[in-house]
Amino acid sequence: PNTTAPLSNTSEYKEVIPFKNVIVLMDTTPPVITLISPENPSYKRGSGSLPVNVTIELKVDGTGSKPINISINGNAVPAGDISSTSDPNIVTVSTIVGFNPDGKYDLSIKAEDGAGNKSELDPKLTIYIDTKNPNISGSLNNAGKLILNLDGTGSPIEYIKVNGDDKAFTPLGNTATVDITISSTLATIEVGDKAGNKVSAIFSATWRPDH
Repeated sequence: PNTTAPLSNTSEYKEVIPFKNVIVLMDTTPPVITLISPENPSYKRGSGSLPVNVTIELKVDGTGSKPINISINGNAVPAGDISSTSDPNIVTVSTIVGFNPDGKYDLSIKAEDGAGNKSELDPKLTIYIDTKNPNISGSLNNAGKLILNLDGTGSPIEYIKVNGDDKAFTPLGNTATVDITISSTLATIEVGDKAGNKVSAIFSATWRPDH
C-alpha cells in the first residue's frame, strides 16, 4: 500500500539582542590623604585659653572613586566641611577640631571611597596644645653672667631675646640653659615657645618676672 510520511511543520523563533560594549571600572586603590595644614607635628595655643580650636585642611583623592567617608579620631567630618573639586574623585576638607586640656594629641585621619577602599594618614597628625607661658629661672654668678634655665612647659623654646637682640641657644626637649653677659644695669629677657606663648623678665641685681 501507498504510505505517505506525515509532514512536519516546525518553526524556530530566535530573538536577536544587540550587544553593547560595557565598560566596568575596577578600583582597588586606597584613597590618598594629603595633609595641607597644620604642619605635622604642630604646636598650638589658640587665644591662650581652652578649648583650643585648630583648623585641619586635607585633600582626599579617591584614585578612581569618589571619597564617601572621612573621619578624624572616629568622628565623621561634617558634610558641610567637605568640598568638591573639578575632579569628581577628589575632595578637599576644612574642618575645626577643639582640644582640651593641654597636652599631646595623635589624630587618626581615615578615608573610604565609593569602591570600599580604605586608608589612613601615615604618620598620624600630632598636635601639642600648650596655653602656658614659658618658665624662666636664673641667677647671677660671680663672673657677672646671668645663667638662665628655660622651660617651654609643653612646647620647645622658639627664641630668646636679650634687650631685643636674638640670643643663640641649644634646645634640649622643651628646655634650654643659656648664660648671658650683662653689659648694662638692666637686661630685658624675652622667651617664646613654639606654640606662640611668650614671657619677659627684667634683670638687675636680682630678676623678677615682668608679667
